Amino acid sequence: MTQKAVLYVRVSSEEQETNTSLDSQEKTGRQYAEKNGLDIVKLWRGPESAWRNDTKDDGDRIRKNFNEMLDFVADNKIKHLIFDVPDRLTRNEDDKIRIRKLIKHDGITVHFARTNKILHKYSDSDEFFMFGIEVLMAEKYSADLSKRIRKGMDATVAMGRFPAIAPMGYTNNPVTKILDVDPVRAPFVQMAFRLKAYENKSIDEITEILYRKGLRSRKLGTKFPGNMKFVTSRVHKMLRDSFYYGEFKWNGNTYKGAYEPLISK
Repeated sequence: MTQKAVLYVRVSSEEQETNTSLDSQEKTGRQYAEKNGLDIVKLWRGPESAWRNDTKDDGDRIRKNFNEMLDFVADNKIKHLIFDVPDRLTRNEDDKIRIRKLIKHDGITVHFARTNKILHKYSDSDEFFMFGIEVLMAEKYSADLSKRIRKGMDATVAMGRFPAIAPMGYTNNPVTKILDVDPVRAPFVQMAFRLKAYENKSIDEITEILYRKGLRSRKLGTKFPGNMKFVTSRVHKMLRDSFYYGEFKWNGNTYKGAYEPLISK
């Protein structure tokens, strides 16, 4: 007789979503379920941090899938959770304790499909100890990785390279790592500065003129569907941004950019 289960597969970032890791995790999880008489009734899949539980700019929880999965399990009395390996479950102590409580008090069984390991309320202390060690190792790996990334970004900005998504009017060059001027949108940026500097137009007027001239927003997450008028607050922020005359701020410091300014200071 098959028993109901849920499958949770994740990568750490949206950039990693394009590789084969998610497909591989899902395939392994489904094969494991079939082999062990488990019926997967729901799948959670996508990019999600397992390191911290803060919020994104769009208000979505970084561990949204994880929290939704645990709510679903509780509401539907699911007793089996399938993950690929422990670090796909979590890389932080809080979630480890949360999962252990579910195992001990709610009778949840946690399966790791790639290693064929199982944790349930009758598992001995050595098995829980090894699970804790694996989570600690994954947590240290995440902390070390974040430290290396920060060092890499510090070195990047010291050379005048902007290490993030290009502001409006520029595009990211994956080869040179230096921003290129966007031939389509840069003229709109320059137009906005001219309208303010030489004609003293209001922000509302500038926003409307840019819209009539053909400027539209680009898709950015679920809250910004794209092809819409820019909000006035974004135009206001753009007109106050030193980025466009060649200086940018990073971690509280100001750097001279290695890109072509769109306006003079």
